[in-house]
Amino acid sequence: MKLFQKTSVAVALTIIMIAAAIGIGQWRAASADPVEETAQSTGLDSSLSTAAYTKWIDDQANVLTDQQEEQICLFNANWVKRYDSLIALAVVDGVSGGIDDYAYSLGEEIELASSDGILVIDVKNTDGYLAVGPDYPMTDQQVTSYMDQSLYEYVAAGEYGEGVLNLFADINQFYVDNYGLGYLDKSTKGLKVNNVQASAQTALSKQWPVARELYIFTDGQPTGEVKALVDYLLDPGKGQKSVREVGYVPLAH
Repeated sequence: MKLFQKTSVAVALTIIMIAAAIGIGQWRAASADPVEETAQSTGLDSSLSTAAYTKWIDDQANVLTDQQEEQICLFNANWVKRYDSLIALAVVDGVSGGIDDYAYSLGEEIELASSDGILVIDVKNTDGYLAVGPDYPMTDQQVTSYMDQSLYEYVAAGEYGEGVLNLFADINQFYVDNYGLGYLDKSTKGLKVNNVQASAQTALSKQWPVARELYIFTDGQPTGEVKALVDYLLDPGKGQKSVREVGYVPLAH
């Protein structure tokens, strides 16, 4: 079993407060309403038990509400069931040394797996760090991007719980966008939604609501080599056959 360990590239979020003064970056207006993610709005299965996931939250700074902690646990319950991965959370009043080393050491201490992550938020220093194991499904560049886009402004505004939920909601959308029927194997099962099992047939019939279509866009009516490519992709014995062979759903099954 692979263990959680530090990767070669660090993934950090450091809040530079002077940026707000000179207008760098995107900052929310003070009057903006806090974001409250619900199971319905994020596509989570709210019937899952979250009791086993409270141990993965350590709010030493006491900044999270009970509702926020419950929602964080619900994200992890769904991620473990669907993708065998979770993100632990530690909100602290300060760390000694680098926050990256602190995050990885804590991840090893609580025995996270190689496909897990741990988010550390340092309230005292307005800092945050998401440490991920070597088998976490995002690249370091992707993690950095999500931290910057989804958590940055909330931490700067002192809205820690809202920021964590916003980040988790966006990461959840990443999973939805990037995991499909092509990832199913003996160890990865399709999620049953509304009592409908994931399959090529239910995806095509729209009975399975998580299915989405992929499109080809051309600059006008395709001609020449572009038309040849489109024809190949749509050919049942060529492109569509390849789609089926790699585990995805062809236009006709």
